[in-house]
Amino acid sequence: MGRDTIAGIRQQWMEITVSLSFCSVRGFECPRNEDQTCIEDRFPHPDCTKYFRCFSEDQDCVFYIFDCPVDLHFSPTRRECVDPEDAGCTDSTTSPATTQFTTSSSLTPISSTESTTTPILTTTTQDSTVSSSTATPTTFTSTTTSPPSPDGVNAFSVSRSSDWYGGDSDVYFDEVDVNLGDCFKTSTTFQPGRYGVNFFSFSGGVPSQTPADIKLRLNNFPNSPSSIYRESTTPEDSVMMYRNALLEMVPSDSLTFQSLNGLKSRSSQASFSGFSLTDMFADVQAFYTTRDDSFDEQGRIQMSHIDLNIGNNYDLVNREFIAPQAGVYYFFFGCGQEAGIDNRIALRTWEGVHPQTEAELWVHSTSHNGLDMSTRGTMIELNAGQRIYVSLMEKAIYSDAEHRQIYFGGFLYNPKQGPSVAFAVHRGKPWQSAIPLDPVPFEYIGVNQGNIFNALSNTVHIAIRGYYYLEVSLGTLPFLPLDVEIMVNGEPGNPGHIGETIAHIIVASSNHSHVASTGRSLITHLEQNDVLRLRAKADTGIFSDMDKQTTWMGFLLYED
Repeated sequence: MGRDTIAGIRQQWMEITVSLSFCSVRGFECPRNEDQTCIEDRFPHPDCTKYFRCFSEDQDCVFYIFDCPVDLHFSPTRRECVDPEDAGCTDSTTSPATTQFTTSSSLTPISSTESTTTPILTTTTQDSTVSSSTATPTTFTSTTTSPPSPDGVNAFSVSRSSDWYGGDSDVYFDEVDVNLGDCFKTSTTFQPGRYGVNFFSFSGGVPSQTPADIKLRLNNFPNSPSSIYRESTTPEDSVMMYRNALLEMVPSDSLTFQSLNGLKSRSSQASFSGFSLTDMFADVQAFYTTRDDSFDEQGRIQMSHIDLNIGNNYDLVNREFIAPQAGVYYFFFGCGQEAGIDNRIALRTWEGVHPQTEAELWVHSTSHNGLDMSTRGTMIELNAGQRIYVSLMEKAIYSDAEHRQIYFGGFLYNPKQGPSVAFAVHRGKPWQSAIPLDPVPFEYIGVNQGNIFNALSNTVHIAIRGYYYLEVSLGTLPFLPLDVEIMVNGEPGNPGHIGETIAHIIVASSNHSHVASTGRSLITHLEQNDVLRLRAKADTGIFSDMDKQTTWMGFLLYED
């Protein structure tokens, strides 16, 4: 769509021709622009089954070597892994060769409003590398006013503060953070009490060497296809998994959270949240599609079922959602992996020219010894009539009729109570360090309605008091744990006043051979002048690149 922007002073990329002479892998250097900034892209490797991926890292330009899926070659012109006959790649591992290709982008620069206060962090390079400021950090404080409970709207967000030991009974949540409309009953059950379209997000910490079988159980549809399912027992420590879903419900319906196996939740990894689109939004335009078997054709993913299609905007034949009007939309998608099989799917937009990747879900790890799955979400601004779809980029994805691990859904964001306030920001490079990253910086801004995200400080500034939905989708690095917190207020880097943690995303296991994915969401009440940020703990890692595997997003649900 050409809307992706880079935080800081980034000029529009020039179309350039790069000539690389491959005598050996050791001789490879990432190409740079005329101003010496790193060109972050994929580049050919002497071995056609591999490719280089370049990233900016402080002032350096570093590369990693990735393998194409089995039986695929890297295409120097398309810059992705394709069938060998379409790749146009000449293996040069035994003789020198020169490969020429063109790199171009339509990224446009950010226009940031100057802050009247000293930022905590400042942008110092063209690629938005962030360094600490020597100025005194701003201190933020919040009020203690109790959030109201407006009538006529349903929304809830609950979590569990201790481990769950599994079984057939409904999971009991002892931390009820939001319960608008008193819709969450007896610490176990969501009861809408009226007709409506409802969005749900749920997560769990899966213990070491333990399968996962977590599901939302609808009373009149006990095998509802909304589950987190994993057979792999490879992880030597706990991992966090999550999933999102949309359901149309009637007044007599009820929904509970079940986990047949145990859950880790001492940091509230077991969570369950949801809200009624019918209550919250002025015009409901929503869809949810699923697939009940595996898929292995590169390109648009064919879904088997349209579970929900309010507004009739999802075209099952052409495998795409068509935006009914210009605006901000939320999308979520997921897929399963067979044992030892990696895959990559992308959310892509199309306006009659070239498709553009808006977000990617990449599981490059092959360590899992059984079925596994992953999910993610994002927000995007679309024009009326613009098309968006999920595309299989590499390998095959798994799904079955019981769990429907392949799915795609979304809705138009247009709140009834309050203005449109929303953000979606993406990282464009990986990070790992022995010291914390606070706040986590984001190079790309996709959505920033209400100017809620401050690109200079990498923080979200709340101007309107109310209930907000927040979600973080994170890529993990090979053989490294992940530990990221959503913080409210406090001073970054100040252990004595670090702020309040309102959500924790943890992958304690490091037994994954390559890139994987995790995340979680919540609904929370925020006060005017609250400031949010992400904080990554030391000795952990985050993966992302230009295809945006790591995203932080949120939006105002209800102003009070």
